[in-house]
Amino acid sequence: MVQGRHIKSQPVGNSEKIMRTGLVGTMAAATLLSPLSAMAAETPSLQDADAAQDPAGNVNESSYTDIEKVAGVPQAQKAVDEAAERVSDAKTKLDEAKQEAAKTAKAKSDAQAAYDTAVKDQKTAEATVAKAQANVGAAEKTLDAAREAYDHANDPQVRAAAEKKVADAKTQLAKAEAALKTAQDNLTAAKQTVADAKAAVTAKQKAEQDAKNAVDAAQKKLDDLSKDGGGLTELQEAVDKAQSERDKAAKTLDEAKTAETAAANATAAAKTQADNAKQAADSAKAAADAAAKDAAAKKAAADSAQANIAKGSLGFFESRGSTQAVKVLTDASTTKYLSSIKLGVAGDATSLDNMKAALAFIRECNRLRAGEGLAPLTVNDAMMAMAQADVDWSDDNGSHANQFHVGENLAWGYEDPFDGWYTVEKENYDALKAGKPCPHLISGSCQTGHYENVVNKNYKATGFAISNNGAIGVITHGQVFNFDSGESVDSYEAAFGTYYNSLKNAASIYQTAQQEADQKAAEAQQAQAAYNTAVAAYNDANAKAAQATTARENAEQQLTVADAKLTAAKKAYEDAVAANKDKAHAIEQAQKQLDEAKAAYADAQQAVKDAQNTLKQAQAKQVAAEQQVAAARKPVDEAKTTLDAAQKALDALDPEAAAQTVKDAETQLAAAQQALDEANAKLTAAQQTATDAKTTLDTATKTDADAATVLKAAQSGYQQALAAKTKADKQLAKAKAYAAALEEARRPGSKPKPGVQGSEANKPSAQRKPSAQRKSTSLAATGAEDAAPLSVMAVMAIAGAGCVMTHRRYAKHANGWSESKR
Repeated sequence: MVQGRHIKSQPVGNSEKIMRTGLVGTMAAATLLSPLSAMAAETPSLQDADAAQDPAGNVNESSYTDIEKVAGVPQAQKAVDEAAERVSDAKTKLDEAKQEAAKTAKAKSDAQAAYDTAVKDQKTAEATVAKAQANVGAAEKTLDAAREAYDHANDPQVRAAAEKKVADAKTQLAKAEAALKTAQDNLTAAKQTVADAKAAVTAKQKAEQDAKNAVDAAQKKLDDLSKDGGGLTELQEAVDKAQSERDKAAKTLDEAKTAETAAANATAAAKTQADNAKQAADSAKAAADAAAKDAAAKKAAADSAQANIAKGSLGFFESRGSTQAVKVLTDASTTKYLSSIKLGVAGDATSLDNMKAALAFIRECNRLRAGEGLAPLTVNDAMMAMAQADVDWSDDNGSHANQFHVGENLAWGYEDPFDGWYTVEKENYDALKAGKPCPHLISGSCQTGHYENVVNKNYKATGFAISNNGAIGVITHGQVFNFDSGESVDSYEAAFGTYYNSLKNAASIYQTAQQEADQKAAEAQQAQAAYNTAVAAYNDANAKAAQATTARENAEQQLTVADAKLTAAKKAYEDAVAANKDKAHAIEQAQKQLDEAKAAYADAQQAVKDAQNTLKQAQAKQVAAEQQVAAARKPVDEAKTTLDAAQKALDALDPEAAAQTVKDAETQLAAAQQALDEANAKLTAAQQTATDAKTTLDTATKTDADAATVLKAAQSGYQQALAAKTKADKQLAKAKAYAAALEEARRPGSKPKPGVQGSEANKPSAQRKPSAQRKSTSLAATGAEDAAPLSVMAVMAIAGAGCVMTHRRYAKHANGWSESKR
């Protein structure tokens, strides 16, 4: 027996055993034809191979021919079927994975859209919150301003100052309006004078033209008589020339006189303007100095205000010269628990705010006493100081200090202590008086002592204090009583209010005063600048007036020279006339008429000039009057502006209007705060929505990524299944080809096809893969070449009949290989 070579097989199906198969060929003397014929008789058709499996999926080898079995067709067919099934399963899984991936992708897209919307809503909510916060800030500023205005409205000092400003502004306006009225009246008169002067110029110009016409007629007559007059014409021309030069000189003098007069008027007007500007500048400087002095005083008050506020009620008592009250707050021999007093500290009984609030409770006490038919209690500094000293100690210790000889009521934690002292204990008092059970037990007793202190008719004076910075942690109210006298609550509260407001409003009062000082300083600078301009204008006008005087003096000298020349020319002419009396007489008469006409014409011209000069002077006065009106109107406008501002400031001090403004501002602030709260709530909801949307998005993203992983795996599995199916199809085709070759080989005289053996049988065994899809019930793959049956057939053909094939199975165990026979 010859044992074949062992080759390690690959696993088949679910079998974990590694099988080795040995092929043993036993040679005997026989022919190959008979067994081959027997095999051929038992071989079914290859077309029935697909049905050659049992219901369990195993290969039904009985439906295959021996040749097909030898060729491995059943196993190859099974591998193809199983591969097809795996392809189908992989396709199903791939389709499911695609559907799931599409579903998760949509879920992720929806989650992303929801998250984007949530983020946008959150940003919108944040913007709304920011805007609402800004509105709250603006409302708070408005309320602060309204409260400050309310404090001013209730400050007698501030109101008195405002009323004084209004009165001063009215006085200043009246003066300015009176000055404007005078300037306007002067302007009206100046305009009428100009109109009259224009009419006079027109009339004088007509008279001048008539006189010129008369001169022309007389000149013509004289010219006619002077023809061939023996030299008289030349002499007359000389006279005329001299007369013309004299007229020009006279005209120049007239013009110089007119210019001198106009310059003098301009100088006078400029001097008036300068004088008025000087007066305005001096007044503005005086007002600026007074405002600066007032601002300095108010600054000093503002600088010391904080120090006085820090002293609390002690500063008030010192300002009134209240020696006893000062001792209560500063002298350890007077006050036992002096260390409990924290002068002026916020929350301390001596703080100005708590003292202001305490006075309101004294008013309430007197209102309750009035309901009982009792006289109101008075107030004095010493009682207020005692109440403050006691309450500061009681606020830490929760009991009476007993430092002074006074009656005392104390309360802790009440918003209004009279709810307990009066309302509750009065019910107890009335019940006990009526013999009824006590309605309100306090610490196990029916207390009425606080009520009896409030309504004690023998008490005359009281003091009240509030402290809310003690160790107990709640607000403490205290009221003391004695039989001394004091001043009315109205008087005391007014005095304290003046002191309180002077300190609390010192900064704003100073700011107002400083603003007014700055305004007055600016006005003074403007007035000084206007004065400087007016002085410069006056100096310029004065220089021009001097020039005009010099020009007039020169014109007078020129006229004197022209008069001398004219006299000489006339004498020469008269001498010539004497030599020729007859004609000369006629010429003389014509000349006389001409002279008279010229004189009349000159007078007419002078009248026109005088009228024109009068018109110019009137026009100059009108211009000056217009300037005066313009200058007078500015103070009126400024006074009106000042009065309007002062009146508005005074109107703003109306307590009722100021209180309504505070109320409106509080309402506005409450609405703004409510809007802010709502915006914050929406922002919180939007933030939570965004957080939830982000969580949902993260989950959807992970789910989508997982689905993508599954899809990728399904795609890979599907591709692998397709590859395995393709490979199985190829193996099946090869097996069928082998079977066909065997069929061909068993026929008498046939030979195996070289192509079959050459393609696979000659490959090394390591390059040929046995089928991995056979069931464990079939033989394990041996690893022999696919053409092994042909080789065996060939050996059997050579050996002859009697060759028998046997199979031996070897299994690999832990200790090596073992042999089993079938």
